[in-house]
Amino acid sequence: MKPKTIIFTAVLLLTACSPAAIPVPTVVPTPTPQPCSVQAAAYLNESHKLYNHMIEKTELASSTAQLVFMEMALAPIIDELQNIKFEVEALEYPPCARELQRYLVSTMEFNINFFLSYLRDESIETIENWDYNYKLNLDKYIQERERMLNEQ
Repeated sequence: MKPKTIIFTAVLLLTACSPAAIPVPTVVPTPTPQPCSVQAAAYLNESHKLYNHMIEKTELASSTAQLVFMEMALAPIIDELQNIKFEVEALEYPPCARELQRYLVSTMEFNINFFLSYLRDESIETIENWDYNYKLNLDKYIQERERMLNEQ
């Protein structure tokens, strides 16, 4: 037999008799989840614009409540506050911003109910309760927003 034939036969026998190649699993790195501040960037910007708009209208309504003809002046401001709340409720947000959305909407609801109860001449206890809950939820909103913005 020729040397080339012997080498070819040996290689053929070795490859035919060797165990099948064991597949090596490829490791696919799992992507690092983005912080909520990145996922919710558009929501954070838009909701905060609406939050600032609500604060402006709240300050206007608070100063209007001192007027003699407050019913005529306060009603359109309450209407604007309700429209702002509807805009906030319509915003799309990622799951990680669910709590922030809940606090903001609750804050707006308590704020609107505060002014409505004032307009309806309800008891001072009722008015103070709406005001207390408004401030409580406002603080929670601010804290949650800060937490999200500082998230790494």
